[in-house]
Amino acid sequence: MKITKTQLKQIVLEELKNTMSEMAMDEMAFSVRDIEDAAGDVDKFGDRRRAEQADQTYTKLIAEFRHLVNEMGGTFVVDPQNRIGRTEMQMGMYDPYNRDLAVLYRVLGTEAEKLQNWKGHPKLENNTTALQSNRDKEPVQRLKIQADKIVKKLEQIADYAEEQNNAPGVDSDEPFLSVENANYINDMAQKLRNEWVTSQFGR
Repeated sequence: MKITKTQLKQIVLEELKNTMSEMAMDEMAFSVRDIEDAAGDVDKFGDRRRAEQADQTYTKLIAEFRHLVNEMGGTFVVDPQNRIGRTEMQMGMYDPYNRDLAVLYRVLGTEAEKLQNWKGHPKLENNTTALQSNRDKEPVQRLKIQADKIVKKLEQIADYAEEQNNAPGVDSDEPFLSVENANYINDMAQKLRNEWVTSQFGR
């Protein structure tokens, strides 16, 4: 049977209580309450450090995700108002836009603004140089490679959120991303892998 850190700490505290209750009070250098207070202080600072490290990791992962989106076309990939139109399609352009990815992008972008380390990170670009057309060499293959990188980054974000196991964020009682959020991102990543990465991107 697997014992969590919280359960183990509770077992140790109970054992200490039982041991110390058997000792004469005049022989005790500290009380059970002292131990509990000290443990609370240790956990408080430990939890703070973990939350700060998680903040840095989430910032890095989401910034990398945004960078990959920009490398594929930026707004053309996740902005429904700036996607490739019918005229461009008739001229041989490929459409990298995906609705599910656009939803995830907006959700993660909104959440990222809550991160302490987020300020100054990459903005969404209007990257026309990344767009592919039938005049390019192996355009579909290039788009598939870039799309796969984006999906893998989403999976990394989801895996990290699952590892955090609903631990609260910095100065918050709530996690930055919950386990339920992680499951949703993973499900959407799988859908993107099955439907978007394997597509012909509008052709």
